[in-house]
Amino acid sequence: MVTRPAPTRLVRRPEPVTELSGSHQGAPLYRAHPGVRLFGALALAAVALLWLLQHSLQSAADAAASSRAEQLSARLLTDPVTEIDPTLLATDGRTTVIQVIDAAG
Repeated sequence: MVTRPAPTRLVRRPEPVTELSGSHQGAPLYRAHPGVRLFGALALAAVALLWLLQHSLQSAADAAASSRAEQLSARLLTDPVTEIDPTLLATDGRTTVIQVIDAAG
């Protein structure tokens, strides 16, 4: 019977990682791939643009509604409802209902 010598290990097994430390935490932003940085910058710019557009459209709609309400209330102080210009009471794509309430409710 021929006996073989015990094999020798030339490669050391890595130790298991129990805590994240050093280079295991991930790359900082300045070391990230340029495509990742570009995507992040574009995503941030898109969010900012969407917020700006939504804010400006909402403020424009609010300003138009308050202006129309002021015009209508000024006319109602001097004229009865039947004599008001029909364009002030007309509805369009943005305005679907105009409700006029007197002092009694």
